[in-house]
Amino acid sequence: MAKDLITDASGNTTEQDESVESANARAERQTANEAKRYATYRTAGYLDEDTNQNTKTVYGRLGEQLDMLFKDIEAGKFGDTAKTGSWYTHIKSVKDNNPKG
Repeated sequence: MAKDLITDASGNTTEQDESVESANARAERQTANEAKRYATYRTAGYLDEDTNQNTKTVYGRLGEQLDMLFKDIEAGKFGDTAKTGSWYTHIKSVKDNNPKG
């Protein structure tokens, strides 16, 4: 079990078993740090040594995506037919290949 360091008014420090509040705060920090790490790995890209795979999500450049979307709209791809357009199939393939944790 983790310990809390307690400092009294005279500056003496002692260890106590971790309080429930401290344990909850530590768990919340850990969860927040894991979420940040996940977001960083997905956007900055790191090599996952376990799988030997790059962790970066590879979407096309924004200008290319907007061009795909424009062309799909010009071609009248709305509703279910939008799922056959180049923009949708590109984004869908990236999402399928990079599932969220």
